[in-house]
Amino acid sequence: ASKPVVYENMVIQARLNGEISACYLKNGTNVWQINMGQRITTDLIPFGNNLIVCTENCRVRSFDPLDGKMNWELELNKAILADMSLSEQRLYIPAAMRKRNPDAWGKRLIPKG
Repeated sequence: ASKPVVYENMVIQARLNGEISACYLKNGTNVWQINMGQRITTDLIPFGNNLIVCTENCRVRSFDPLDGKMNWELELNKAILADMSLSEQRLYIPAAMRKRNPDAWGKRLIPKG
């Protein structure tokens, strides 16, 4: 399971089995729940109106934290080796690479909304 993310008045958590769910902080009522059909291998990364997560099938996915709908998906075709990090609007994904390519170190993200 990932570390929970607090977003506005909700707490959002991803589980290893591919489920991501959000519930209200005050009363625990479920707001939304999705199942990606793939195991989740990293913590959720909040960025603007995005929650970003990686799957066991080398996919990086962004979800809207308000409703759980997918914003975008990126297929890496490389094993994701550890948790991602975010710095100066760049998402860093430690993935297996054959050679070091400076352009592959960070994907520039523009917050949605």
